[in-house]
Amino acid sequence: MRNSLVIPEKTFLAIPTGASLETVKTKLGIAAHHEFTVTIANGSYILIGCYVVPSEDNADGGGEIYLLFRDQTLVKTVKPVPLPQHVETEIYNGHTVQVSRSMEWDIEDTAFVTKTINAPALTEDQIIDYLRPYTGPGRESPGVLPAAMVTAPLAAVLSPTTISLAEKEYAMNQDLFKRYDGCLASIGMSRDQIESLYGNPLQTYPTKSGGTALIYGCSGSFPLVDENGRLPLVDEDVAFKNMAVEFDASGRVTAIYSDAFFCDKWKKDALTPVSASNGKS
Repeated sequence: MRNSLVIPEKTFLAIPTGASLETVKTKLGIAAHHEFTVTIANGSYILIGCYVVPSEDNADGGGEIYLLFRDQTLVKTVKPVPLPQHVETEIYNGHTVQVSRSMEWDIEDTAFVTKTINAPALTEDQIIDYLRPYTGPGRESPGVLPAAMVTAPLAAVLSPTTISLAEKEYAMNQDLFKRYDGCLASIGMSRDQIESLYGNPLQTYPTKSGGTALIYGCSGSFPLVDENGRLPLVDEDVAFKNMAVEFDASGRVTAIYSDAFFCDKWKKDALTPVSASNGKS
């Protein structure tokens, strides 16, 4: 189920700098997912993300890697730039722990995008090293847990019911990636053009400069969890999140954000209720 959403290292390393976005998307298929489309002073940029694994059999290791395109041409491969974190105190398995969570940001705050565009290009050796499991000093937890670990089980045995549910959730996950592929949209499009591509939005989100953002994605809980209410049925590293299309005050697209570049705060601040007719109900 997960294999179609990850890319073997050998396949990824065969992608040359200078390749077109269309060529790369065709080669990588559904595993290449949109992250952002923006225009800044020196060009138009599209970022796509891929979860790359060291071998065909999905052995230990692997990680998210980004491909940055300028004017539809691949210019470099970069590692994800971590968002600033804040630490909260929570109860985990009966113990008080410190939990790190990513900071929220405004849709018009492009600092995260700019840091990614300006990140250093990875060499082939650096990519290979990045994908290998880290076993050196400091591997043990420093006492601050990522938020995802607070609800994740330490071990899980998949029952037939869970497997059946997971198959349906992975099928939905792939459909969401295809339906809300941010690469289909372009800077400068009108709202009518965007809605002809993606349909009615789930929500609208007002921007501080007088524009609007349309939010697309899943209207229900996604991904679901197993029958014990603990294990997400789609791995977090390959799960569809949401997409936002930002418009200026004149009604033209200025940016498209997906996946890691979509902030859940935007859904919290949205004006209109989720439409049950769009996405998964």
